[in-house]
Amino acid sequence: MKSPSGLHDKGRKPIEILSEAVRGDKLPHAILFYGDDVSALEKDAFKLAGIILGCDPGKVLSHADFFSLKPAGKAREIRVASVRELIRSIQLSPTVALRKVALVTDADRFNQESANAFLKTLEEPPADTVLILLTSRFYDVLATIRSRTQNFRLPTELLPVQDKDWARWAEHYKSWIENILSSGRDNQFVAKMISQLYGLVAGFESIVSSLTDSAVKEQLTDEKMEGMTSEEKEAFEAGLYKSLRQRLLKELEEKTSAVARVFMKDGKANVILSYDSVVGDLEHMKGLLELNMKESAALEWFLLRSLRSWSQR
Repeated sequence: MKSPSGLHDKGRKPIEILSEAVRGDKLPHAILFYGDDVSALEKDAFKLAGIILGCDPGKVLSHADFFSLKPAGKAREIRVASVRELIRSIQLSPTVALRKVALVTDADRFNQESANAFLKTLEEPPADTVLILLTSRFYDVLATIRSRTQNFRLPTELLPVQDKDWARWAEHYKSWIENILSSGRDNQFVAKMISQLYGLVAGFESIVSSLTDSAVKEQLTDEKMEGMTSEEKEAFEAGLYKSLRQRLLKELEEKTSAVARVFMKDGKANVILSYDSVVGDLEHMKGLLELNMKESAALEWFLLRSLRSWSQR
């Protein structure tokens, strides 16, 4: 779907452009925000919704003309029953504002049935309704949905995790690689590295769980919880967990690269071959996790493969 003239002007922030479109009554009926961090996307969505509804962004959630659709359950799927409920709601006339806003979080979580139920409304929503969709996985959003929305990439980045336990874990991981690259390969040494490997696995899981618990307490405010079903809450927590894990794995890759660069500068040319292999395994591990492979098993697989790769320098 092509963008109307002016909606993607270079050098201007999408929210500024869309705010102007609201004032000029030229706002697209369906908008897709995508970027690395769904929480940051949500903040911008609330800003836009506040402009559309004529209220403070902090009061959007309780506005009578604001509706939301989000994944539910451990599988984090947007279910067809929820889609149909949303469709019924937005068919009604606005009660306070001139328009209604429907926010769809994690638009990549539609299954085929719920997507089919949503598509007709996405193509022809009520004239007084704006649909805002969010995703951190743009290419996992069904093409039939992407093609029916105005798509805006927002400059959101996954910020480094500020946590002392994570910083300590990352240093242990860095030292683990350095020891492998600097030491011999006798059986006693390999056994020691394998023992440390399992400590890294257990520590990683504990850290992600702890960070998720803290994030849930911080982000799941009383206002957000109002009207949220237990399955939606479960899906929200699962989404936070996966988002935090994604951030940690990104930092793990950066830490791996930093160690490898040091040894490459020291003249160990073969390290680059080992590094390429490790990065490939890391990407494969991410894929395994997306397929819901048990986290400890996936991380154990990656670290064992890394041990072999670094040892073959």
